[in-house]
Amino acid sequence: MKQAQTSQQWWQEVSKDKEKLHAWLQKQHYGEVQASHRVHALVDQFRLTGNIKEKIETIAKDEARHAAWIKEILNARHIETLPTHEERYWKETMTFTDAIGAFAVAAHAEKMRLSRIEVIANDVTAPWDIREAFVKILMDEVLHEKIFRELTPKEEYERARGFHEKGAESLGLTL
Repeated sequence: MKQAQTSQQWWQEVSKDKEKLHAWLQKQHYGEVQASHRVHALVDQFRLTGNIKEKIETIAKDEARHAAWIKEILNARHIETLPTHEERYWKETMTFTDAIGAFAVAAHAEKMRLSRIEVIANDVTAPWDIREAFVKILMDEVLHEKIFRELTPKEEYERARGFHEKGAESLGLTL
């Protein structure tokens, strides 16, 4: 397994290598599409209703919009989308049996993702189209993390931490 990296170290490596950057963009698109489906599925899986259902459906729509933004970048660069991709993080974290557990894992995932997105959004040397998309994505993801945290009791959030750490480790990311 590759040595764990901070988000800053990871971005410095990826952003300077066209092949790695393109592969990462493909994975980002795939991940956003899957996030939209996964989050939307929570509504049916846990029979969510009312205000919680509305919040979760809004997050799912945001994730689909993020996928569309990244697809525009891929199209502009003539890069194909991935039909499938190994989901290492989710293999380690899909341990929940109720909505609260799902929200706890999602809160951790969103927080982890924020660290990477912030690095990209703050990098004035990043390709303009990528930086522009991730500045917009950052605003949504901050809200998503907040919503999932508000829906998660503190003890459940802490219980999910170990699964999240295993997921982050599978990605080679330091926390």
